[in-house]
Amino acid sequence: MILESFTYEFRGFRDMKTTHIILTALSTAAFSAVPAQAANLLVNGGFEAPAIGTFFQNFASGSTAIPGWTVDAFTPSGGSGGNVDIVDGAFTPGGPSPAAEGSQFLDLVGFGAVGSIYQTFSTIAGQAYSLNFSYSHNLFGGSPSQSASFALYNGIFSGGLAPIQTVTHSTGTASNLDWRTRTFSFVAASSQSTVAFGTRSGTNNAGLLLDGVSVTAVPEAATWMMMIVGFGLVGGAMRRRRVNVSFA
Repeated sequence: MILESFTYEFRGFRDMKTTHIILTALSTAAFSAVPAQAANLLVNGGFEAPAIGTFFQNFASGSTAIPGWTVDAFTPSGGSGGNVDIVDGAFTPGGPSPAAEGSQFLDLVGFGAVGSIYQTFSTIAGQAYSLNFSYSHNLFGGSPSQSASFALYNGIFSGGLAPIQTVTHSTGTASNLDWRTRTFSFVAASSQSTVAFGTRSGTNNAGLLLDGVSVTAVPEAATWMMMIVGFGLVGGAMRRRRVNVSFA
């Protein structure tokens, strides 16, 4: 009788160990089925680098001093010009103007009335992606509102900003920039894609403000279903893993 109980207990332990292995495998499969959609494919999307430690710093056309980004001399109409500012909200005259994230953000107009910036990143042809960014407007140039176009390219940017969409902002105040968020979905057609922003309206050294720019992969419906089924199997195995052992 004692031997039978011991044998049953051993089998129970073995079943629990097997269940644990199955649980681990299912959990790994469920998580590995989902791409790293939370990972931002862009570098320095919050414009926290370089840290300027002052109200603003200007970057001329052609500059690559903003990590990940290139300042270029293009406008939505294809004309020339374009320089930008990085602004630290903590040093804004009249009181802090908080960034959408971190402490710094980008003003698409530096000196003059136009500005533009772009970044090329790796993609997978046929994969769906989501572009997200926050935007506001510069309150200190006298213009009541500013607007900018954003565009996506298959491959490396070659000049001339054909706008996908235009965003306009006019509701900020000196103490609250009233950041808005825009989301745009696209499917990559090559191993490289480029996102670009260019000013459409802005005067007196003031343009649309950008912050929190990100591009993330979007899981396919089949991937989500695989993850849900995997978690369901994990939950079912956990409910069945308890083994009752009796002693003589």
